[in-house]
Amino acid sequence: MSFHYHCLQCGKPLHFQGICSNCQAVQKKQHTCALTQAQVKSKIQYLFEHISEISYPTKQAYKDFWNFISFRGICPPELQEAALANAIYILPELYFHASSDICESLILSLMQTEDIEMGEQILYCIAMIGDKKALEVFYKLEQKPLYWLEDILPSIYAQYGGWTFDNTGKKQELKYDTCYHIIENQKSENSIIGHVREDFCAYCGCQLVDILILDGRDKRLSFLNIAGIITAACCPECVCCETMFCQYTLDGKSNVLFDETYCLDTIENTTDIDIINQLQCHNFILSQNSVPVFYGANGKNVNTIGGFANWGENWYYTTCPNCGKTMKYLAQIQWQTVISFFEGTLYIEICTDCQIISMHCQ
Repeated sequence: MSFHYHCLQCGKPLHFQGICSNCQAVQKKQHTCALTQAQVKSKIQYLFEHISEISYPTKQAYKDFWNFISFRGICPPELQEAALANAIYILPELYFHASSDICESLILSLMQTEDIEMGEQILYCIAMIGDKKALEVFYKLEQKPLYWLEDILPSIYAQYGGWTFDNTGKKQELKYDTCYHIIENQKSENSIIGHVREDFCAYCGCQLVDILILDGRDKRLSFLNIAGIITAACCPECVCCETMFCQYTLDGKSNVLFDETYCLDTIENTTDIDIINQLQCHNFILSQNSVPVFYGANGKNVNTIGGFANWGENWYYTTCPNCGKTMKYLAQIQWQTVISFFEGTLYIEICTDCQIISMHCQ
């Protein structure tokens, strides 16, 4: 495949003249973070005046909202109230950590509506609030569902907000409330992504990789409550089509858990040595400071630890093969950032009780 241009910012080969998507994302972030208080106030006023357009991806109000919540963590209560007053439910993130009063109003609307599609959207909004009232109504509806909720349990909608609950109504968090950006730094010698191992996949024969290594003793990662080094290991070939698991120990070691009943004849290794070598050509480190929890939830080519994921399709939380609990979202790695022309995102989840990590792609 030939390239006739290069990114005007970083020099990356391109098929078009201009700057690459990565540099565009950086510019967007820098612009949003550099806004003065007066400019922020003006932008928020614009969102108020265009609240009816805020849930449409092609509109500027939608783009401005995501810039604010992603890069500055801003979602003013007044904007949430305006969205509620205008019955805007299609953008549930508007209601993230909204007030108890707003939650009550959404619950009332949920109970009164006979529109199934609207009811589902309201459930997403309540899930984004995620307070005690949200948990209480979801648990009640799990026991005695509305007529249009018989096929889909409220606990599934709760996962959209990054939480769920068990059959006793006890809440379980499925995300971390702290988020760090994984950035590339060629000057670093200790990349946390993409270390090639010496062992091979039992399914396809591809060389295995330690796709993510995190040191829980790093003060920045104290929110993980892991007193050691954890390693997520997988086959870069098989993980693109099947969920893979590994068992880790706190000294940084990890063993891939292969299913002996899996049909090996269906998998062919197409990952050549050039692709494996690409994994070792990058140096990824954690950002020095934390970023808003939605930092990686609406942007391409953004790798993050914690916070919300940017699900390629629907949100998906793996069940721990050992204890049966829903696993907690840990990190996302956009394949294109580590291997050229690879598509999709690798989602990494964890059960700290069983010391098991799951990995799957969308």
